Amino acid sequence: MSANIAAIDAKGSLIRLAGRSERRAHPGPPADPVKRGKPRGRWRLTNAERDLEEFLGRLQAYQRKFLQGELLTSEEWSAWRHWPQDEQLEARKEFLKRLERVSDKYREYRKRVLKNVLEGLPPLTVGAPKKDELASEIWELHNAGKSYAEIADGLNNKYGADTATRESVRKMVYRQRRSTPDKTH
Repeated sequence: MSANIAAIDAKGSLIRLAGRSERRAHPGPPADPVKRGKPRGRWRLTNAERDLEEFLGRLQAYQRKFLQGELLTSEEWSAWRHWPQDEQLEARKEFLKRLERVSDKYREYRKRVLKNVLEGLPPLTVGAPKKDELASEIWELHNAGKSYAEIADGLNNKYGADTATRESVRKMVYRQRRSTPDKTH
């Protein structure tokens, strides 16, 4: 006798767990899967997807590629230059309006456009800006025999208030001392 057990999965859907006699040789979906989203096998286009495909089908190849954020060949660029700007703007508005209704394709489009935009930019530097020049100046003043307070006051007068404190100067000197190798060996 086979026991059919029902359970609720992580998404809150009711699923049937197979009994001992119904175990499968290969793991797969539950015996009676709850159908969600697109049907298995052949996918059917939604009205929004069909509308988008019809809109893109009416355009020339370079116009489709341009609107979808794909790179154009040199011949396509020359054809694109002759496309009136007001028509471009109108086509872009219409394309985005239809594309937003198809969330998967809109997400892919946004990723592609962002990648194209960021491609030519240099990477951002992480962290605070380096203070190597300030550190070398602190080290020179310290070697000249000035106290931490005198160095901090001098830097604040030269570069503006709150540039350095007595404690920040002490830490900078300590770090410089640690990183400088001994010459006694």
